[in-house]
Amino acid sequence: MTGRIILVPFSPRVAPGLLSAAAWKAVTGEGARVHAGDAEHPILEYLDDQDVAIELIEGETGEVADELLKEAAAGETVVWLADPSGGDQPLVLALGERLTNAEADAPDIELELLPGSYDVPGARLLDLVAVMDRLRSPGGCPWDSQQTHQSLVKYLLEEAYETVETIEDGDPDTPGEGRDALREELSSSAVTRTCSPTWTRAPPPTWRRTGSRSRPRRRGAPRRWRASRWPSRRSH
Repeated sequence: MTGRIILVPFSPRVAPGLLSAAAWKAVTGEGARVHAGDAEHPILEYLDDQDVAIELIEGETGEVADELLKEAAAGETVVWLADPSGGDQPLVLALGERLTNAEADAPDIELELLPGSYDVPGARLLDLVAVMDRLRSPGGCPWDSQQTHQSLVKYLLEEAYETVETIEDGDPDTPGEGRDALREELSSSAVTRTCSPTWTRAPPPTWRRTGSRSRPRRRGAPRRWRASRWPSRRSH
C-alpha cells in the first residue's frame, strides 16, 4: 500500500484560521495522521476547536524526517503542518533526499505539497510596509530614522520623473523604475506613521468616497526634470 506525506505550508500574510478546502479535506481525512513541529503553530488552536487530532514531532530535522517516512512506509497518510515562517525548508530537503536515495525495494511513498492558504492579491505589499517600519524603528537604520518628509522630497521627485521618462520612452525598465518610486512613497508613509501613529488606525471616512471619484487633473505638460538634478540615494 502506497503511503503519503502531505506537506501543508501556510501564508504568513493570511489569518491562520483560514484553510483551503483541499487542505481541510487532508487534515480531516479518515485515518490521516496530522503532525506539527511546534506547539505554538498558529493553526493548531483552530484545528483543535474542530477536534482534529494533532501529534507534535519535535527534534532534529533528520529525526523528524525519519519519523514521517516511517509512518508513511506503513501505508499511512501523514500530514505535516509546515511552519508559516518558512522554517521547514530543511525538512523538505531531507525528505526529498531520503526518498531519492531510497533502496529499490523500499515501500512506495508519495510526497505532496498542498498549500493550506494562499497570499491574497496585494498581500506582499504589506511586507514592504513592514520593512520600512523596521528601518525607522529603534535598532533599525540610523539613516532612515533621521529622515523627514522634507529630506525625502528630492528622492521622491527623482524616482517619479525617472518613471515618467521610462514610460514616455517605452523603456522596458518601466516596472523597475515604478518599484523605485513606490519605495520612496512608502518611505514617506513610514515617516507619517512614526510621527502620527493614529494616522493608519483611523483613516478619514472620506478616503474611499473621494478615492473612487478622483481623476488626474489635466493641466499643461509637466516640467521635465533630469535625474542628474538630484543626488542618487546611497545604499545604507
